[in-house]
Amino acid sequence: MPIIDPQEWVRELFNKKFNPIDNHSHRNLPGTAFPPLLSKDWLSLLYKQGMLPAGERFKQEWQEWEEQVPMKLLQEKYKEYKSLFSGPELDVYLFPVNTLDRKFMNTMKGRNGLTFNSFIFLFFQKDIAPAELSALLLHEYHHACRLDHHHLNEQNISLLESMVMEGLAETEVKRIIGEEYVAPWMTMYDQEFLGRWWERKIKNKIDIIGRKRQLPYLYGGKYGFPKWLGYAMGYKITESYIANCGIQDHISFVKMTADEIYRGSDFVQ
Repeated sequence: MPIIDPQEWVRELFNKKFNPIDNHSHRNLPGTAFPPLLSKDWLSLLYKQGMLPAGERFKQEWQEWEEQVPMKLLQEKYKEYKSLFSGPELDVYLFPVNTLDRKFMNTMKGRNGLTFNSFIFLFFQKDIAPAELSALLLHEYHHACRLDHHHLNEQNISLLESMVMEGLAETEVKRIIGEEYVAPWMTMYDQEFLGRWWERKIKNKIDIIGRKRQLPYLYGGKYGFPKWLGYAMGYKITESYIANCGIQDHISFVKMTADEIYRGSDFVQ
């Protein structure tokens, strides 16, 4: 079952039956390719990505969220996207977002996602609109398709691919769900602004390998980079490719290299 029912994970978190030292305990929990989620390192990552704290203070909020998870919708959308993109089989893990964190509630619209090669994390608030949740799953699953097809991971991915991957995922959100569900940071800068930053700071960095080294360029907010610069640039690259070369079918956009899309965009001079 690709969409993992969070019930057993919630029970483990709150009953504290999980031994964080034992990396084998998680094998009794749902999921086929999951790391020791409840270990200290993974919990730290989950909290950083926006998971609601698993303490007594938030127990009721966790329970209310769990009761409202639209499992049927997620299962149906997963099957739809897997067929549409001819994508891989992987597990999708669900978590409530920390509603007290202004970053996730205001900037991220109460949702976030994280994709690895064999599983996806989705974080969202209990009253998220179905279309918003569908857009979140679509965005992250599209990442999984490109990672799988191009044999990419956190260590070998280029900055150009990271940007194009983000742009393509939101292009598919626009195409399948609707333009109003495209993440707002994708369209926060115009072509002229992005073109200046491309020439000044990005053009000569597109071959940087490894996701960790790319974070300032993608997310901005540090070293003078505008926030979400790489995301906005990736979206503009893919949209200008479509304007210049025409729309491609869904699977073709998964298979095309980032360089092919870049070469057909307005960022090549």
